[in-house]
Parts: sequence; structure tokens; C-alpha cells
Amino acid sequence: MKKLLIKIYNIGVTKEMDRDDISRVRIINQLCFFLLLTSLLGFIPYYIYIGSWPLLLTEIPGDITYLAAFLLNYRRRYLAAKVLLLGAFNLLMLYMTPSIGKEWGFQYAYVVLIIVPMFIFNEKEKRFRAIFNGVAIAFLLLLEFTNYQLFFPEPLERPDRVTKFALLGMLVFINYLIASSFIKQNRRAHDKILNLLEESQAQNDALMKSQKKLLYQSEELVASEMEMRLTHEELKTLNSNLEEKVEKRTEELKKKVRELNETQFEMRHAKEIAEKANQSKTRFLANMSHEIRSPLNAILGFSQILKLRSPELNLPTEDQQYLDNIKMSGENLSELINNILDLSKIEAGKLSLSKEDLNLKQLFQSIFHINKAKALEKDIQFIYDFDARLPEFVRTDRTKLNQILMNLTSNAIKFTASGKKVQLLAHKDENEPIAVFKVIDEGIGIAADRLESIFEPFEQADNSVTRRFGGTGLGLTITRQMARLLGGDVTVESVEGEGATFTVTIPYDTASQTIKKTVEVEPQDVTFAKDNKVLVVEDNQLNQEMMQAMFSQLGLEMHLAENGVEGVEKAIALKPDLILMDMHMPEMSGLEATKKIRNTEGFDEVPIVALSADAFKNQQRRAFRNGVNDYLTKPIDFEKLFPVFKKYLRIDKPAENQEDKTSQMAEVLSVEKLQEITALLQKIENTPIFETKNILSYISQIRALSEGTQSAYLALCDQLEDAVFAGDEDLLKESLKNSLHNE
Repeated sequence: MKKLLIKIYNIGVTKEMDRDDISRVRIINQLCFFLLLTSLLGFIPYYIYIGSWPLLLTEIPGDITYLAAFLLNYRRRYLAAKVLLLGAFNLLMLYMTPSIGKEWGFQYAYVVLIIVPMFIFNEKEKRFRAIFNGVAIAFLLLLEFTNYQLFFPEPLERPDRVTKFALLGMLVFINYLIASSFIKQNRRAHDKILNLLEESQAQNDALMKSQKKLLYQSEELVASEMEMRLTHEELKTLNSNLEEKVEKRTEELKKKVRELNETQFEMRHAKEIAEKANQSKTRFLANMSHEIRSPLNAILGFSQILKLRSPELNLPTEDQQYLDNIKMSGENLSELINNILDLSKIEAGKLSLSKEDLNLKQLFQSIFHINKAKALEKDIQFIYDFDARLPEFVRTDRTKLNQILMNLTSNAIKFTASGKKVQLLAHKDENEPIAVFKVIDEGIGIAADRLESIFEPFEQADNSVTRRFGGTGLGLTITRQMARLLGGDVTVESVEGEGATFTVTIPYDTASQTIKKTVEVEPQDVTFAKDNKVLVVEDNQLNQEMMQAMFSQLGLEMHLAENGVEGVEKAIALKPDLILMDMHMPEMSGLEATKKIRNTEGFDEVPIVALSADAFKNQQRRAFRNGVNDYLTKPIDFEKLFPVFKKYLRIDKPAENQEDKTSQMAEVLSVEKLQEITALLQKIENTPIFETKNILSYISQIRALSEGTQSAYLALCDQLEDAVFAGDEDLLKESLKNSLHNE
């Protein structure tokens, strides 16, 4: 309540106002608040109680006036607030006093109306002070000469004694407010005068002291005058020497000024060169992003096509795993390009977070699987361990966490020699919801004085590292930036020549819901209508072949245009059901072609999907503004392209019911398959755990034999793989023992 009263008290008050003006504004606020409060809590309820509607109607204009004065003060219209308040109050008194009679005592309000202008108007507004003093006196005399009747023959109401004294008390209180304000102003003025007197006295004392000091100094001057005369000749000689030194110094300063100007000019020139170089770098990175994505599009596209055809080609499970690794590696490369080549984010430090629910254990194991082949190739013992205390499902940025672990793991394998060991560990912090990842290698190690510098851009342990192992020195920089963006950090401990341990701490949130296992896209379950017409506008031959292969796999006919001009012509002639538009093409860009198609009558609703290597958000927004319905970034992910086909094209045969498919797949293992699985389990039992490749081959064969069934051997394959990857021979033997015993 106190804070509210203070706010009302200071409505319209600013720091730039002097104390007198602040006091005048506060008088207006106090009067308006007091009168408004008195009206709302006193007069209006009283008039309603006695049933006097004429008196009640007189309160409404007054209340509106008080609120308007508040508003004018709030908008810094101080003079308008003063004029409105005094003018309205004079007119209100001129109406109320004769209408209700002088017995109510309202005529005494003119004492306030005569005094108030003297306080609320400053010297610049003194003409308004005189005007309102004259108006108040004139209205009072007019009422007096008409015996307070004016144009009313008799009073409308008769007051009781309580009401009359309440009104008089209100007027006395208003005069008290004004008088107290006047007293405060006088006190402030008196304090100023006292302060000025004190300052003046202090200045006088200081002046007396300085006069005494001057007298003492004058005596010293007289005493030293003779000495000055004696040294005058010496000064002449020194002066001549000084002039020579000054001239010499002046020349030196002029020379330094010229050198400084030249340096500033060179700095400005260097700055211009740096800015041009930065612009060139930006253009280079944008072009590189486009050029890298184009071949990557073909790599990912053809690998996905082979994956789709694997059932028809009867590819071994191991080859299918290789295809999965190619696809996953391509996707990781695409994500890496998205983060590294977005120059505006890296230079401005504006990398953004995109949190999602994810299976942490699955992501961790995928990191291991992707790097396992390289470790085996180098004959490195590669093991991992995932702490059971870590939640399986968490919420964080999947892309950045994946890139952090990929960077550190690939580095560890790269810098570790054959016959050594690399460990990938994950455990939970004891007290906080923080995942702690450790990548431990037995590689070349890092010197103690280089432990922090390796996180700087383009830095490595020493120059020989670049010559022996390659790399730009950007990986660890980006890794630490991403970890810190996620609220964590990356630290390193190392002994040169013995290896290094990189520790990543990443806070995580609890997953908002249970994550369902992603169902792979199965295009064989959907049959598109044969009369679907799809126009692909693409100039790259490899991409054309890749798209043609995808269309063939889906049973669709692809109409091809090799540039924007041809694309516009074929679109108008064909009127396709869907247009896939490349953005960068010769003769006419995809954006221009899209605009021309959209401006053609009858093509407002034709869906156009952009296929582009440009991953920058501003380029995507520009494409949507020019009429694109969807935007797919190269390399094209079939799992994203296939839903686009389902969205815009006509389908003859819908996807089968998932429960029916499950029931069809739920076959029972035959006796022959059970015998083969048992033989393979015995081979695993007789194979040393360090022969990882052989054991994994046996596991893959068991998985292939169990595929499409509800057999417990699928879960057993997962247990065996975890034991092999973790290098846990006891766990491997225990799992085999339980399985063979159950058989």
C-alpha cells in the first residue's frame, strides 16, 4: 500500500525537474488523490444513502477531472493539468454552492481556490496565477451579491451538522496540505541559505589562510629576488640552450606525428583488407558448403537406395551394417558441415541449441560402432562402458552431443598406435544430473604447456602433429564451444608419450516422454498411383542418376529438367503433381524458376519442394517467401524425401496395419535354425574374446537366423555385443552359459 501511495504521489515527477516544480506537481497529485478518495469513499456513498441524485451527479465531473489531471501529469502536461483542475473546480463550485445553498459551507472552498494558484504556478506561469486568482474572487463576489442563489431559486438539499463539519474539515485538510507544502519549500530555501552561509564562511576562512600564505610567500619572494638577479645571467645562457633543445624536440615530435599518421593510415588500410578477406572467406565457406553437399548428396542417396534394395539383393547382414555405417557417417558429415560452415554462427558465437528427447545409450553405442571399424583396421583394442545409473532417455541437443563424442573418439583412434587401447566411458555424476564422458587413449599424449592451447583455433600439440596425422586444428575448438553451449565443458589430462584423457561433462534434462523406437521407412508398403507426375529440376548428373534410382525403387516416373528455364517450360507443359526444384542451376536459378511458375495462372497450388545444398536459415526463409512449400537440404535423406512423396502424391495402396505385419513376422524358429544357432553359440564360447571380428560375425549370423521372430536370441545378441564391445570376458561367458544351459 505504501509503495502504491508513493507512486501516486510522484506521478509525472522526473529526475530533470528542480525541487520547486516537483513540489508543485506533488501538490496537484495530493489534491486529486485526496478529493478522489473523499468522493469515492465519502460523498458518493453518502449521497446514495440519502437518495440525493442531483448531488451525486455533481461528483462525477469532479472525479473525471481528477483522473484527467493525473493523466496529464503522467504525460508531462503539467500546465494543462493545473489549468484543467482549477478551471473545473471553479466552475463546479459556481454550480454547487448556489444549488445546495451556503449552509453546506462549499463557499469556503474559494479560500483554497484563491490560495492554490500561488503555489502551483511558477514564475513563468504567473499570468495564470493572476487569472485564476481573479476568477475565484469574481465567482465569490458574484455568489455573495446574489446571496448564494445565482440562478437557483432555493437550495436542493439541506445538510445536517455532521455533513457540514465534514466538509469544513475537508477544506481545512486541503489548506493544511498546501500550507505544509509551503512550509517544506521554505525549509528547503532556509536550508539552502544556511548551506550558502556555511560555504561562504568556509571560503572566507580559506581566503584568510591564503592571504597569510601569500604574505609569507611575498617575503620569501623579496628574499629570493636578489638570488634571482644573480642567476639571471645563468638563465640567459640556459635559455639559449633550452631553445635549441626545444627546436630539436619539436622536430622529433613532428616526425613522430607523421609516423603515427602513417601508422594509422596503414592500420585503416589493413582493416579494409581484413574486412575484404573476411567477406571473401564468407563467400568461400558458402561455396564450399554447396560444393561439399553436392557429392555428399550422391553418396547418401545411393547408399540409401542400396539399403532399400538389400532385401531383393539378399545382402549379408554384415554388408547391410556397412551400408548403415556409410549412411550414418554421411549424416554425421552433413551435421558437421551444418555447424562448421555456418560462418555467421561461428564468428558471432551464436550457435543455437535444439534440444530433443533421445536415447542416450543408443547414441553412445552408435558412436562406438561407427569408430569400431577404424579401430579394428589399426589393430587397436577399442572398448566402451555405459554406466547403468545413467538414464537411457534424456533431453539434450542430439547433434552437438554426437559431434562432441565423434570428434574426441576419432581423434583418440587417430593418435593411438597399433596394439594400444582406446576406452569410451560414460557415467553419471554422483550428485547432479550430469553425464560424464571419458575418452581415454594410449596415444602420443600432449605436453603440459600445450594442454590449454590445443583448444584454440588452428592449434595442435605441435607442428609435427599436422605433418604426421593431418587435420586443421578446429575439431577441439568446436568441441569445447559446443560443450559449453550445452552448459558443460571439455577438459584434458595427459602425459606426453603415454596418452590423454578427455573428460566431457554435459548436464541433461529428463526426457519429457517415453521415446518410441523409430520405425524405418518401408516404401514397399506403399504403392503410388501410376499417373503421378513428378518434375525434377536438377543440373548435376550424379544427382539426376541418384534421383532416377530412387524414383524407380518407388515405382514412379521422373520427368527431368536440367536448368531453370527448361524447368519452367516443362512445368507449364506438364502441370505436374509435384516439383522438386534445385536452387543453384545455370541459366536460371531455382528461386527465379519458382517465382515464374507461381506467377503463371493455375500454378498457385502446385507443390514445389526445394532441394538445395544451402543450409543457411536466411536462404531457406528467402525460398519460402518466393513460393516454396517445403525445403530439403542436400544431401537428400530418403527418410525425409519419402514423407514428402506421401504428402503430395496420390497413393493406391496404403501402408499395411502394423499389428498385421507384426503377426506375420512373428514366426517360430525351426529345428534346423535352432541347431545352427546352438552351433554358433558354441563357436563363440570357444573363441577368445580378443578375436572380436570373428565373434561379431557369429553374432550377426545368429541375428540373421532370428530375424522376423519373437525369439529371445535377438536380446541375447545385444547382450553378447555389449560384452564384446566392453571387453568383459566374464559377462560374455555368463551370457553364453545361461543360454546354452537353457537350451
